[in-house]
Amino acid sequence: MVQLRQDYDKFVNQDGEVLVIGPENANAFQDYFNEHKLPFPGLPNPSHSVLKRYGQEVDLFKLGRMPAQVIIDKNGNARFVHYGKSMADIPENEELLSILNQLNQEYLEGEKTLA
Repeated sequence: MVQLRQDYDKFVNQDGEVLVIGPENANAFQDYFNEHKLPFPGLPNPSHSVLKRYGQEVDLFKLGRMPAQVIIDKNGNARFVHYGKSMADIPENEELLSILNQLNQEYLEGEKTLA
């Protein structure tokens, strides 16, 4: 999450929003966000309903829930999904920002077509 915090302004400038969903209860989640001064919203999900919905892997031998990144476009469609195979398997911010830029270009081209 530190990686996302470092480039949060770049995500916002690409018309993106970062939402972190975690398995902790609401109090633990809020404490973590406050302690690390994270500028984006977080959603505690101790019931794991979001994890189950998106097929995120849990591996107790690898410290629990594996990281996953999903980019959802302005129409609500998942356009990029990355399921990590370890806790360190996370795409670089530049890759995610590049995908957002591409989606923004597609969106603008679609808007021009409708006009």
